[in-house]
Amino acid sequence: MRIIYADGIGSSDVTDSQSIIYAIVERLIELNPSWMGSRVIWPASMAAVGGTKSWTKSSAIGVAYINEIVDEIPDEDLILLGYSGGNRVIHEWLESHSSKLDRVSAVGLMSDPWRPQGRNLSVLPRSENWGICGQNPGPISDRTFWVSVIGDVISDAKPDALLRTAADASDVMPGQFIGDLANHIRIGNLQLMWELKLFFRKPLVHLSTLEARLNQVRTDVDGYFNGKHTTAYINPYDGGSSLAYRLADAINDHVHV
Repeated sequence: MRIIYADGIGSSDVTDSQSIIYAIVERLIELNPSWMGSRVIWPASMAAVGGTKSWTKSSAIGVAYINEIVDEIPDEDLILLGYSGGNRVIHEWLESHSSKLDRVSAVGLMSDPWRPQGRNLSVLPRSENWGICGQNPGPISDRTFWVSVIGDVISDAKPDALLRTAADASDVMPGQFIGDLANHIRIGNLQLMWELKLFFRKPLVHLSTLEARLNQVRTDVDGYFNGKHTTAYINPYDGGSSLAYRLADAINDHVHV
């Protein structure tokens, strides 16, 4: 079994010992010593964070790298893992390589910006929220596993979170932010498009909720920088093993069953 894993934005210089996603790999290899891990080498940049390339171009490089690994080991089954911005690489490889999906035994997505509503480890409380970039169950959702800390805005954003607008334009920030937003509005796929319609129909009703939602932005950002997107996944959870380890255990159980 080959474990292929894509780390998050800004991780191009991060070693495995410093990596959050490597905790999942480490646990899987502990349970199955014959398994091997292969890290996806990609620029891991977006919106001038982590490098100069856009998230789109960075992800394309990561997808090509996964394909090289997969083609070099034609007789091995695969487990694909993604964390945060690295989930895009995993999603795009799955969506563009349908002929190879029969080799994928399981997929594990930690803090996925496209986590579908209701898909999370059973140990965590149910949340009605979903990923900040929308919802994408992927082509093999029957063997895809998600873990999202409640309140991690990347994978557990409220339906009307104002940060969704920034996520919609994340490929081109900061240079073409306004132009890209205008394009989303023109073609009608802005996540909060319904809010624009509400604003023009009932502006006072819409504005009456703005203060509460701005406070939610502050809460979301504070949570992001205070560990809900990072250490909360690798620290012990509720007196037991970490959420990273629990995701690994769920994957391991599925593969062996």
